[in-house]
Amino acid sequence: MRQVCILLVLFCFAILLLPLPVMSAVGTDVAEIGAGLPQVSSEEFNGKVNRMVGALYGDALKIAPQVTLIVFVVGGILGIFWREARASVAWSVGALILIMWAPQLIGLVIHYISQ
Repeated sequence: MRQVCILLVLFCFAILLLPLPVMSAVGTDVAEIGAGLPQVSSEEFNGKVNRMVGALYGDALKIAPQVTLIVFVVGGILGIFWREARASVAWSVGALILIMWAPQLIGLVIHYISQ
């Protein structure tokens, strides 16, 4: 059995050592990173970022209660047998509260920073 495992490992490493096929370069033109991108103002960029964050937060608000409920049930059942599993219930409830109160907490942080 040991010889089979050694041969399997050597075979896997031998495949990694095979030379990769070299692709021929058809075109050697190198485009710049920002080539073809439209110029946007900082207000447009901030608006786009805010829309993306709002969409992400909306999705998190839809998903977080179901995930918390699943973790609550599974953690509660496993908590009967293992004491460490009970911590997952508390962490899931804490995470749900943090997600639900995220706009208020961010507003509070911005308020204290601006003073």
